[in-house]
Amino acid sequence: MLYIRIEDYTKLYGDIDSGVFDRLAFDACRQLDRLTTGIDGVKKLKLAMPADDDHTAVVNCACKIVNMLYQIEEAEKSASLSRGY
Repeated sequence: MLYIRIEDYTKLYGDIDSGVFDRLAFDACRQLDRLTTGIDGVKKLKLAMPADDDHTAVVNCACKIVNMLYQIEEAEKSASLSRGY
C-alpha cells in the first residue's frame, strides 16, 4: 500500500521523475510497513491509517524517506561516475 502520491512529494521536495518516485515510494512504504508491524504480524499502519494531523505526519515521513533514498541513489551514481579520477 502506498501512503503517498507524487503530488505530496513534489509539494515538499520538488520535481522528481515519476518512474523513480514510484520505485522509491514503494520502498519507503515497505519500510514504514516493516517498522509498524507488530510481533503478531499485523501491519498496524496499513490496518488503521490515521486521519487529519497524524495522516499528514505519515505522508511527510514517507516523503522524507523517499527523499533520502533519492539522495543516496544520486550520490551512488555520482560516486560511480567519478571512479578512476
